[in-house]
Amino acid sequence: MDKDIDALLKGRLFKKYVDKIYAQIREKYDLKQVEIEILYFLCNSANATASTIYKSLSLTKGHVSQAMDTLCQKGFLTPVQDRTDRRCITYDITSIGRQAVAELGALKENTEKKLLSGVTDSELHLFIDVAEKICGNMEAMLIRKS
Repeated sequence: MDKDIDALLKGRLFKKYVDKIYAQIREKYDLKQVEIEILYFLCNSANATASTIYKSLSLTKGHVSQAMDTLCQKGFLTPVQDRTDRRCITYDITSIGRQAVAELGALKENTEKKLLSGVTDSELHLFIDVAEKICGNMEAMLIRKS
């Protein structure tokens, strides 16, 4: 396989770039990458529980649990117990959490503009279609274990 396609599929370059831009938020707010991802997810998902987070972000239950505890201790989240089912806990994002996510959103938007510079709408749609097919093939291979 072509080394550029291999690098793209493995996401090395993208991961390096994302790590670089997220470093600003990680350092400013003393957050780990997983904590940032969870905060961002919660801002875009109403009434998310730890279970929906680990399933949606493909993280382990332990990572999510630990990150949620840390985010609550640092004041980024507030746990909210369901009134009808005491076992179910959702999380409200505090003002400092919203501030961090707003800054992250601005960084992501700026990054997306840079990454897509010179890419036409039709090229982007084609890329998305191909990427979805490749991801579907990978998921099918993982299920079949081949």
